[in-house]
Order: sequence, then C-alpha cells, then structure tokens
Amino acid sequence: MTQLAVDNLLAGLTDKYNLPKPIPEWKEFIEKKKRCGGVEGNITSVSTSSCASASESKSSCTEIETVVKSQVERLEQQENALKHYLPLDPTLKILMHEEYHKLDPDSTKWMNFLAASSATEIWHKHSTFVQHLRGVWKILQMWKQPEEICRLGLFHSAYSNSFVAMSIFEGDPDILPNETKTNSNTKPPRLQLQETIGITSEALVYGFCVIDREDFERIILTEKKIPESGMLMKHIRSKQLVRKWLDEGKIRVVSNPDLDLPPAFKFSNEYLKLLEEQSSHVYTWELKYDEMEEELDSDDRLPSLYLNLPKKTCGQYLLHTIADYLDQFFNWQELMELGHPEALWPSNGLPMCRLFIMMRMAQISVTYGDLQVVPEIFRIAVDCDTNNKLPAENELRARDLYWKAITLDVERVKRYHGGVSRDDVDGGNGEVVKNTLGQADGVDPELNSATDTSENRSKDREEIFSLLVQASKYNPYVGEPYILKAQLLCQDGQWEECKDAAKEGLKWLQLWGTNWDKRVAYEGWICWARCVYLGFALVVVDFEIF
Repeated sequence: MTQLAVDNLLAGLTDKYNLPKPIPEWKEFIEKKKRCGGVEGNITSVSTSSCASASESKSSCTEIETVVKSQVERLEQQENALKHYLPLDPTLKILMHEEYHKLDPDSTKWMNFLAASSATEIWHKHSTFVQHLRGVWKILQMWKQPEEICRLGLFHSAYSNSFVAMSIFEGDPDILPNETKTNSNTKPPRLQLQETIGITSEALVYGFCVIDREDFERIILTEKKIPESGMLMKHIRSKQLVRKWLDEGKIRVVSNPDLDLPPAFKFSNEYLKLLEEQSSHVYTWELKYDEMEEELDSDDRLPSLYLNLPKKTCGQYLLHTIADYLDQFFNWQELMELGHPEALWPSNGLPMCRLFIMMRMAQISVTYGDLQVVPEIFRIAVDCDTNNKLPAENELRARDLYWKAITLDVERVKRYHGGVSRDDVDGGNGEVVKNTLGQADGVDPELNSATDTSENRSKDREEIFSLLVQASKYNPYVGEPYILKAQLLCQDGQWEECKDAAKEGLKWLQLWGTNWDKRVAYEGWICWARCVYLGFALVVVDFEIF
C-alpha cells in the first residue's frame, strides 16, 4: 500500500469516526505492519472495493480500520471516565472559560467599568482589589446566588467601608443618584454605579459600605441569630451627614412640647421620598438619638442616622460576608489580627483558621436570613455547626497537620538534594549550585547523599501521607489535603484510592467556590485535581499516550 493510499485511508477514517486529526503513530504502525504494493489513487472510505481488488490490500484496510477503531474506543473510554468521575460544575466551566456573559448579560459593561477604575492598581491582601472583587463575584456565582447579590459581591467596597478605604470613585458617595443638583460636572458615584449594576444592586452596595461591619458581625455571632425585626445599624458617617442635611434643609427640627426631651428631627417629605426610591426596599432610614446624646445640653443634641435592615437584607449581607472572607483569608492577615504588624507580606501562605466561624455564619444565615437560594455548602454547614463537627481546635489541628506535611515534603527534597541543577552561565555544564540557605534544620550537609535511599524516601512518603490523612480526619471540609493525598496514591499506583481522593478534593473545591490553600489560584487547584485523576483514568482504560 502506497503512502498516498495510507494517507487517504486515514483521512477517510478520520471523517468516519469524527477524529480531530490522524495520529502519526497510526501511520507508523501501518508502515511497519502492513506493507503491500499496487494501490494507487485516492482512497476516501474504508470499503474493501475502494482499497484494491487484491485480497492482501483488502486485509490491510480491514486491519487498519480495526486498529483505528480500537484507538477510538480507548479515546472514548478515557473521555467518558473523566466526564463520569470528575465533571466540572457548569458554572465553574463558564467561569474558567471567562464566558461571563452566560452568567450576567451585562458583564461586558461592568468588566469595562472595573478595568477603567483604580481597582486595578490597588493592593488587596493576596492580589489586587479588582481581582478580589471578581473573586467574590465568582464565589457567589458558584453558590448560584441571584443577580443582585452577585453584583453586590462585585462592588461590595466600591465606596470604601468600615474596614478599608479603597473607594474606586472620586466624589461624594452620599449624594443620591436621583438628586438633580450636584457640585460637579461629573455624575456622582452612586449614579455611575447604579447605571452599571441597577438600582437594587447599588442600594445593597451602598448599605454594605456604610454600616459598621464589625458591629454587624459581632451582634449576629453573639446572639447566634438574626433578630426577627431585623437590625438597626448606624451610618458610619452619621453625625457628618446629619449636620450636612440639616444645613441643606433635608432634615428639619420639629419642636417638642415636652421641654425635658430633646427636640425631634425628621426628614423633609421630599428628601424622604428620594431616600426611599433609592433604597429599593433593601433598607429604610431612621433618625434616632443615642442614649448618651439624650444627656447632652439641648444645643448639642443631634440624632444619629441609622439604616434599618430587614431580616432578608441581613441574611444577604451575612452570606456575602462569608464569600468576602473566604476569597481573601490566609495567614498573613491572621498574623495582623494576632498583633504582629511587623510580619512581612505575604508570609508563607499558610491557610487561615477561620472556617469554623464561616460555618457558624452560614448556619445563622440559613436558619434566620430568609435566603432566596441556599448554597449546598451552607446546608452542610448547618449540620456541621449544629452538631459541632468542626470545633476551632480541630480546624487548627488540621491546618497544622496539613502544613507539617507540606514542610516535610520540602525538607525531604532539601535533605536528598542539597542543591539544584542548572546550566552554567558560561558553558552550560549543568553544574550543581549548593543550596546553602535551604538546608533542612538539624541535617548535616555531608549526609545528604547518604540518606538518599529508597527506604528513607518511602518512610518520608508514608509520614506525609499519614499527616494528610489526619488533616482530613480533623477537618474533612476542605479539598486540598485530599488532592495531595491523591497525588501520592497515583505515584504509588493505588488507582482506585487515587480516584476517590481526587473526586473528594474536587467536590469540596467546587462546593466552596474557592480554595483553602491560597498559595496558588483556585483554578490551579481545580486543574491539578483533574490532572492527578488523569493518571488513574489512563491506567484503568489501558490508554496509550501518543
């Protein structure tokens, strides 16, 4: 069979079996195993008549097709194995392909808005502010939240908030979008954002930016519930706004017949209407004296400005708070909170111990928050928190066991390989540069080569594996320990156990919508879990990698 005949035969088989392209090794197989002359012209199908009249040629075509069909079946087995065991959540697949328009039809509008803002240049915990905002949005999308909640996540600190001063706008954030008079030729911040994400989403963003978030969380975690009547939260610029609005006539004094009581204040009817229009039923406004204000002389007494958050809004803010924290937590922030402001950023990337608190918040939001859509991980959190399945001490123990496995793995490499191989700048000699800074504590450099035995390596691997198993025992709700365990199992040829561990790791990554170990990106962990599983899939279907 001539080369032209072989090429055309493979082209025909490619069409018949819908293959992306002929695999070069098939040609090599054909050339080595089925050499027969006398076939000329184009062969575009696998019928015996189109091959040749000679029986040997017919046999060649038949056997070639048999080989191709066998390879196709193996390809299908491998593909089906991946689809069956490690499917990606449809939303995650969209996010990884950055097809955001499939999740939010206005995604181009807000992506362009953020790209043009200062958020791209502002530092935030382990990345930039814009990446944090998108990260929170992605988590909320993975939790299948309504559009207005996802958009809240995307701009949740756009006007700064009680924790951070990261406003992406210039101008007064307290000017209502529907106020006609402004002191600038540019649109006020709230109007700009409202035109980008809508009235309800913008109202949620503004409210989240002006309440005291620390008080909000403290009250809920202390009472272990959201009050049925909602929560009355003071505006973080309360007195400043009250004085300003008094001067502008938006708030007026109402005489009080009881001279022993402070004067009453109320919003003008016109301004109250504007406030209610822009609040979009997310909250209401209230003027109220604080207790200490009532003790002041009448000339100094001013009410405070409050947002009255209904129970539903409290639940939305609490759910969003969980997503906000999950995206950014790692140990450098924990060091700050523990009183170590001198800690160098970004530290070592150790996971932060805060998951048990997130579980408690999730349980409260489900039980009392009137959530429209309850994420599956929150249902798990209800059981976890109610039955105390992840106490703080277990989370800490699991985190430390996991990190001990990571550091032990690094140390064993240093122990066995005191340097790293690289090309010599002058001659490319592949010289070994000694690793004088990375030597494992307590290990004599002279013993590096002597301790590099299969027995010692096996012992180290067993210890690392044991640490990962223990970590998952104390905290079974995070995926990374399972994934690293799957890697070790794959290397040891324990395919079924590898498959189960990889599946479990991917499950938790998708449920949380983010990664616990922040040393690499979320998408990196997702792909690595599937990559480790690929080793299992290839072996199980006896698939040859061409």
